[in-house]
Amino acid sequence: MVIFWAIIVPLTIILRESLSVLFWKFIDIASEIAQRRINRKIRYFTPNQKSELILLSIYLLSNMKKSEPDREVESQKLAPSMT
Repeated sequence: MVIFWAIIVPLTIILRESLSVLFWKFIDIASEIAQRRINRKIRYFTPNQKSELILLSIYLLSNMKKSEPDREVESQKLAPSMT
């Protein structure tokens, strides 16, 4: 036990500043990793403008397709009854 303290105490005195720097460097790296995770979550759940335009175009195309067959069916129903 005496040998342990005989080695640790001088090392901490000599490396005191470097240990402090290493500790805060570790804290900085951990906070950067956490911030990247937060940014990634926000990026995945926030739709971008391209996806909004794609969804809008799909909606408009689907409405056009729905309205066209109805017109054809109505004209076919009216044609035999008028003749």
